[in-house]
Amino acid sequence: INAAIIHKTLVIWVAFMAIPLLKEKMSALQIFAVILLFGANLLVGGFAGFTFLEGEFLILIATIFWAIENILAKKILPTVDPDIVTAARMGFGSIILLGAAVITAPAALAKSLSLTSTQWFFMIITIATLLGYVMSWYRALKYAPATTVTSVLVASTLVTNVLSAIFLTHTWTILMGIQAVLMIIGVAVFWLSAKKEVGVKSKNLAI
Repeated sequence: INAAIIHKTLVIWVAFMAIPLLKEKMSALQIFAVILLFGANLLVGGFAGFTFLEGEFLILIATIFWAIENILAKKILPTVDPDIVTAARMGFGSIILLGAAVITAPAALAKSLSLTSTQWFFMIITIATLLGYVMSWYRALKYAPATTVTSVLVASTLVTNVLSAIFLTHTWTILMGIQAVLMIIGVAVFWLSAKKEVGVKSKNLAI
């Protein structure tokens, strides 16, 4: 739960970097929407406060690195095709992760070569899903502000809850319903506000 909450702070770190480096802006309405989304995440899930242990700090560091990646990608994407950026990210990332696995967990890596056909099937599905996610993510970054794109991740809990209710728990509580409504409102407010900002900017440029 704590890891998920820390991960949801990505939009905050991106905003801190995007405002000075990319000259992006966040209106008061967008800030309110982000607060609403965070509040919805805290409403359901049993969050009892941070422990400030090593694991949480590592997740925080990873989140900040991801924010830096988004800023770099946003700088590169205007002149480079998103598919090329995706290939570089997935390709070099895979090489680095494979190298880290060879050094830190060679036994586990060797064991992965003896997976069953079912395990290989689900691994391929996972890889394909990740590839689709990264491709769509970079396409979104190419055409939309980084703060707008990352704001959607704050509402990812809604998708998790729906899938969990359908395939695992088969239950949907009133609190989960309230959380879903708050998240939908938060995302809608953020995107409509961002769209309005783009419209005003385009009108000013035309003048």
